[in-house]
Amino acid sequence: IYRLPYRKRLLLMREVSLAFQKPYLFGMSVRRNIEYGLRIRRIKREEMRRRVENALNMMNLIHLAERDARTLSGGEAQRVSLARLIAIEPRLSLLDEPTSALDKGNVPMVEEAIIALREKGSTVIVATHQIEQAYRLSANVVRLESGRIVPSALENIFEGEVVEKDGLPVLLLSNGLSIHIVTEKRGVVRASIDPSSIILSKERLVSSARNSFPGKVVALSQIGEKVSLSLDIGVRLSVHITKESFEDLALNLGSEVFATFKASAVTVF
Repeated sequence: IYRLPYRKRLLLMREVSLAFQKPYLFGMSVRRNIEYGLRIRRIKREEMRRRVENALNMMNLIHLAERDARTLSGGEAQRVSLARLIAIEPRLSLLDEPTSALDKGNVPMVEEAIIALREKGSTVIVATHQIEQAYRLSANVVRLESGRIVPSALENIFEGEVVEKDGLPVLLLSNGLSIHIVTEKRGVVRASIDPSSIILSKERLVSSARNSFPGKVVALSQIGEKVSLSLDIGVRLSVHITKESFEDLALNLGSEVFATFKASAVTVF
C-alpha cells in the first residue's frame, strides 16, 4: 500500500476500518463519536443520519446516544467503537477481540452485527481467542501460535441447517445428508465432529449412536501411534483410529466401512 501514489493510498485507507480491543473514544457524545468517521469522509447529512441511527440500533445504544463517551463502561465503549465502524460501511473491517469486554448477553448481538457487515460486502477479519466464536463467525479460520500459522484445532467442519426430524434436531447438509446432533439452535450453523469419536466397522453397528454412514476410504496416513483416514460418505470425513484397529479391520484405499458416532460427538457453533 505504501508504494501507491499518495492520493490512491488515501482513498484506499478510507475503505479500511479498525476496531481495537481497547477502543479509543473522543471526548464527545456517543452520537458524535459514531459520526466522526462519516464527517471526515464527507458523507451527506441525510445519509450520515441514516447510518448513525442504524449503527445505534444495531449496537443497542439509542439510550446512550447523547452520553459523554468518556463516562461509558468498557463494554459500552466497545459497542460504540463497533457502531462507529459499522456506520462507515468499510470494504475491509479489522476487529481485535470485538467481544472481550462485553457481558454474555450482548455477545450474540455483536456477532450478528459482524455477520451482517460481511453480508453487506465488507471483508471482515476478526482476531479472537475464542475458537467457538471464530467458527460461529466464519468457516474460514486461520490458527496462529507464536506468530506462525498452524493446522486448525478442529476437523470435520460442516455448515448446514438445523431442522427437526421425528422431533429431534438434525443438521441437514447441502447434499441432503442428515446428521443427528444435540442442540437447541435452529437455522444455519457450523458444526465439527471429533475424528477420534468416530468408530469404524465393516458392518453397521447396533448401538445407541444415532449416526451411522456407509463410506469408502479415499486417503490414509499415519500420525504417531494413530492412523488418519479420509472417508467419502457423501462428504469427506476425517477419522483417527489406532494402528491396532486399522490392522484388525484390514483397511486399504477403497475399503468400504461404516462410520458411527453419537449425536453428542458433534459440536455445534
